[in-house]
Amino acid sequence: DVPDGVWWVELAPVADARLLPAAVLSAVGQREGTSLERVPTLVEASARLQETFADRRALLVLDNCEHLVAAVAAFTDDLLGHCPRLQVLTTSREPLGIPGEAVLPVGPLEVPAADDEAAAGSPVVQLFADRAAAVRPDFAVTPATLPAVLEVCRRLDGMPLALELAAARLRTLGIGQIAARLDDRFSLLTGGSRVALPRHQTLRAVVEWSWEALDEREQEVARRLSVFAGGATLDTAEQVCGDPGWGTGAVLDAITGLVEKSMLLAVAEDGQDGGVRYRMLETIRAYAGEQLTAAGERSRVEAAQTAWCLQLVDELDPQLRGTGQLAALQRMHAEHDGLLAVLQRCVAAGDGEAAVHLGARLSWYWLLTGRQVAAGRWLTEVISVPGGSPALRAMCEAFSAMGRAEGGDWQSAVPALRAIGDLPPERTYRSTEPLGALAWAIAMVFSGDFRSLEALLLLEGHPDRWVVAAARAIRAQLAENLGELHGMAEDLREAHAEFVRLGDRWGRSFTAAALGGLSSVDGDAAGAIGWLTEAVELSEELGTTDDTPMMRIRLAMAYALAGDLVRADAEVAQVLAELSRDGGLHLAGAEAAAGAFALLAGRLDDAERWHRLALEHVRATSGGPPQIEAMVLAGTTGVLAARAEREPAAASDLITEAYRLLEPALRLAVEGAGDMPVAANVVLARAAVVGVDGDHEQAARLLGMATAVRGRRDLGDLGARVTEQRLRAALGDPEFDRLRAAGEAVPRDEVLAGLGVDPTGGWRPVPVPADGGQTRRR
Repeated sequence: DVPDGVWWVELAPVADARLLPAAVLSAVGQREGTSLERVPTLVEASARLQETFADRRALLVLDNCEHLVAAVAAFTDDLLGHCPRLQVLTTSREPLGIPGEAVLPVGPLEVPAADDEAAAGSPVVQLFADRAAAVRPDFAVTPATLPAVLEVCRRLDGMPLALELAAARLRTLGIGQIAARLDDRFSLLTGGSRVALPRHQTLRAVVEWSWEALDEREQEVARRLSVFAGGATLDTAEQVCGDPGWGTGAVLDAITGLVEKSMLLAVAEDGQDGGVRYRMLETIRAYAGEQLTAAGERSRVEAAQTAWCLQLVDELDPQLRGTGQLAALQRMHAEHDGLLAVLQRCVAAGDGEAAVHLGARLSWYWLLTGRQVAAGRWLTEVISVPGGSPALRAMCEAFSAMGRAEGGDWQSAVPALRAIGDLPPERTYRSTEPLGALAWAIAMVFSGDFRSLEALLLLEGHPDRWVVAAARAIRAQLAENLGELHGMAEDLREAHAEFVRLGDRWGRSFTAAALGGLSSVDGDAAGAIGWLTEAVELSEELGTTDDTPMMRIRLAMAYALAGDLVRADAEVAQVLAELSRDGGLHLAGAEAAAGAFALLAGRLDDAERWHRLALEHVRATSGGPPQIEAMVLAGTTGVLAARAEREPAAASDLITEAYRLLEPALRLAVEGAGDMPVAANVVLARAAVVGVDGDHEQAARLLGMATAVRGRRDLGDLGARVTEQRLRAALGDPEFDRLRAAGEAVPRDEVLAGLGVDPTGGWRPVPVPADGGQTRRR
């Protein structure tokens, strides 16, 4: 509320602090000229302004003070001391530092994420659109142009003046061309308004104006900080950006000045220590990087940064597998952008020693955080550079191939994974690097070279207890896939107990989820809910959301087993809501689960719709395991069988369609290394269809054959329970029990061969040699 008026004083043209009083007096209507001979002193000007504002409730705006900050501070402090009703608003890259000052930081405009549905209406996009329309009326932000507009906004940090300069380029370039040329932003963005201040006419002039306000030490620290793509903490800056001759606190003083002058952003880090990370806007970092090169310091500072990165990952990597896991993950999250930039710089420079070292130490972090596919690309670049420790290079090769396999590039991944088995034992299962030994085991599982569980016993004697626990967990998972369940529960419980002792939440979550699955197969709903709840909570605590959706789907199935379909539906509905925009296999799994619950409730239209959506999402996702599609197809045949019972007139066509879907379902279930639980589910689905088709004896035998395929009877499959009840009613208990037992006695390979698939898929296991050699796949 300023009833006595507002006065605006533009200080950008005032180059000499002695001209400050004249500029203010002129703005309030008391002209004094601007020559030094006619300018009143600060005291004289203040006295006249005190008369003007003595009793006025007014606002005086002093714009662009950073180059005169000391003079403006003294002037403002004196004026306010005599004019209690006056308010002064200053704009500057740094505060005045006087009593009573309230600082309001004005940051750049927030740039929404590319997948934000409201991105087109965000202030930063609207600003760009307005400025663009002023120079090119036919330009509009459309679904086609929005991605490039967002890229320009992001690369220019949401800075309004920079966006205005970029929009001006639309006279001669398309928006995509502008986005592609921003690596050379200072040459590109030069077309400002002719009537604007000179420092507003080019992007370089904008930054130079602020750079010249820095003292020499601040410039030194700023240009060295430019090597940090993700910002830096004070400790890091002191290690990398200081000089031996500088006194204690020199870097802190420089950083304080840079923050006060808005050349650095001080961002509070997550966590309990209340730490601060210092970041540069990309445009300022680009300019500071030019200054680093011009000063001849780049190679020295980059070498210091690389050494610091290697020290950091060596410290954090082992903590990712123990009690310090959460803190290590948090630090890795904060440093990841910078670590990745250094990794890519080492690759580009041909520094294999550093690149392999960094890549190997980052591999487990990438796996924990669901970045396997991206890691496959990054590590493929790493191993293209010669050099580095053989043991660490083997880790990079294994995780590179696994990432490519996760991304669907099996053609290049499988040969690379098999090649891991040809490496000397010292680089694989006898490696002193925990992840080297584990990567060997995972690589062999990925490639299917472990058709014999005994091969994993090679890791039992490893000196690292985490490796032994992880190997047991992998062996249990593989045992389930192969249907060789003897000792599986013991392996999982021992591994889980070891992970508890070690403090590894990932290992606990992994083994708890598997134990939940075993409890479900045993028909123990309460046990399954307990284990799966633990798995979900630990996974969410870690933030490793890649596996959490599937764990929650399995938890929903455990609630259904307990008879709580309402809770089961609610759990799946939450997963569906969270994954609805992402698509992919997790969404397909949730849709298939929703379809299964609808089928149990007798809502056949809903069940059919959910399974149809699941099948569409599975087939639209490349690179996933074929067993997911097999599961969805099996669920779909269950819906068809139920509909055939309800609609006798259409039963023949529905049964024919069900048989048509079952054929590829079983083939997909055993594709690759095979998945016997999935194959068993397909056999159970076939039993349901055959039973509805009228062959109750064969249906009962098929229920038994499903047990032979899985390796144990699945007491938690609610669909199988329904099929069993119908067959008992049709055959009587004694006959049903006899026929099912006959099916259970059929060897697994005979069951699969009898249903038209080759259970070995052209592979046969070779026993593990007594001297510890490795299995070979033929």
